[in-house]
Amino acid sequence: MEGEKMTFVAGTSFEFLLDAIRFGIVAVDEEGIVVFMNKAAEKLLRTSREEVLERRVPDVLPGTGQRLLESLRSGNPLDIEKIQIGSVPLIFRADPIILDGRARGVVATFEEAPHEASNFPSAPSYDMMKNWLDAIIDSSYDGLWICDHKGTVLRINKASERISGIKAEDVVGKNMRELVSSGLYDKSVTFEVLRKKTSVTMVQQIRGKKKVLITGNPVFDEQGEIRFVVTNSRDLTEFESLKHQLEETQALAQSYRSRLSELEMRDVDLSSIVYRSEGMQRVLELAIRVAKVDSTVLLLGESGVGKGLIAKLIHKHSGRSQGPFVRVDCAGIPDTLIESELFGYEKGAFTGARTEGKPGFFELADRGTLFLDEIA
Repeated sequence: MEGEKMTFVAGTSFEFLLDAIRFGIVAVDEEGIVVFMNKAAEKLLRTSREEVLERRVPDVLPGTGQRLLESLRSGNPLDIEKIQIGSVPLIFRADPIILDGRARGVVATFEEAPHEASNFPSAPSYDMMKNWLDAIIDSSYDGLWICDHKGTVLRINKASERISGIKAEDVVGKNMRELVSSGLYDKSVTFEVLRKKTSVTMVQQIRGKKKVLITGNPVFDEQGEIRFVVTNSRDLTEFESLKHQLEETQALAQSYRSRLSELEMRDVDLSSIVYRSEGMQRVLELAIRVAKVDSTVLLLGESGVGKGLIAKLIHKHSGRSQGPFVRVDCAGIPDTLIESELFGYEKGAFTGARTEGKPGFFELADRGTLFLDEIA
C-alpha cells in the first residue's frame, strides 16, 4: 500500500452504519486531511461535513486537531481526554490506523462528558463500534472473506472457519496466490474479481475435497479502483445432501406409482394382448388411467402396431363400456362421402342416397366409443 491514501467510500453500508451510532466519529488520513465525519460528530462538534471534509484537521478542529496529528505521527493512541466545545464538555479518544507498519490515518471518537469525571466510560466508543462490526460479520451464516486490492486476506468470519475447517490465523495476512499455490484452495475468486472488476461466482475446492460455492464482490473507492474484495461462501455439501434426499424421495414416489399401477392392472383382462417390453407395459398402464377420463384420446403409431387393441382396452375400462364400440376405417371412405358417413343424412339428401336416410357413425356410437382408425 506504499504511497496510497486512506479513502472513505461515500454511500456505502458502512457509512450508514456509522451514521447510526450516537458517538461522534472523525477519520483523518496520513496527510492530516479529514476524510470522514458522521452525523453525531457534526452535532457534537457544532460543524458540518461540508465545512470539514477535505481540509486539514488543525484548521477545522483547533487544539483537538493538533492532538490527532500527534497520534498520527507517533502511531500511538490517545487515551480519554476532555475538551470543551462552546459550553458543552466532550471527551474523545484517538486510535491510529496502522498498515504495513505505518500510521495511514487516525480515527477519533467523541461523546458528551459525564458530570462526574469518575463516571468516564470504561469502554470507549471506538472499541464499541469495532465490537458491533465484528458481531455483524460473525453473525452471518455464510462465510465471509475480506481481501485487499492485492489479494491479501484481511479478515474471515467464524462461518468461514466452520465451512472450510481452516482457522483465521492460518490465512489472515497471507496472499490468496500463496494459499492457492500451497494447495489449500484450487482457485481464487478474489483474483478473478480483481481482473474482471465485477462480481464473480464459482465453485471452489478446499484441500482437494470439500466443494464450496463462492461469490466475490468488489468494493470501489472514489476513483473507481478496487480497494477490497468481499467474498461470501456456502458449503455445497448441504446442497448435495438435499439433492440426495430429493432423489430418494423421487425414487420412492416412482416406486409408489409403480405399485399403484400394478394394483390397477390386477383386475385388467389382458388375455387378448401379448407383450413383453417395459415400454408396452407403460403404454397399457397409461391406457387404463386414460380410460377413467371422459375425453378424446389420440393414439399414434404405424399400421399394425395394435392401436385397435389399445382402443378396445380403453373402451372396456371406461365409463362407456356398456355402450357400443364403433370402429371406422377412415382410409376406406372417399373424401366426398366422409361427412355423410360420419354425421349421416336425411332421405333424399343427395342423388343415390337411401330413401330412408342413414345414421352417421357418431350417432351409432352414442354413449359408447367411436374409434376413427387411419385418420392420417
